[in-house]
Amino acid sequence: MKSYGTITPEVLGQRLTVGSARLVDVRNFDEFESVHVVGAECVPLSQVLRRASAWSPQDELILVCHSGQRAREAAEQLNAAGFSRIAVVDGGTQACIAARVPVRRGSPFSGRCWWGRASCCSPA
Repeated sequence: MKSYGTITPEVLGQRLTVGSARLVDVRNFDEFESVHVVGAECVPLSQVLRRASAWSPQDELILVCHSGQRAREAAEQLNAAGFSRIAVVDGGTQACIAARVPVRRGSPFSGRCWWGRASCCSPA
């Protein structure tokens, strides 16, 4: 049974201006650094539950990946862990690009966080 909602990239673009939700990109680090929605934090699918232990179950989470599959998997894991305010971006990052949601592009993953914060994108 589906335990999360979905939002369109257009709605995500509107929500980003409000800043009330945690935007989590569940792709791998190299994918994230190549292109990601502005304001997203990189938490690969394999690390979602470990990283979520530092979040409040009452947090509103918006999950995004390349096209939506990994974000749906993360949503199911997070819901099973007690999170209930979860939405997945329909079509993922690719749909966000097509909808002109602001994205940041970079070079392939260099082994360090885009912003210089080890807690954000370090593969450790």
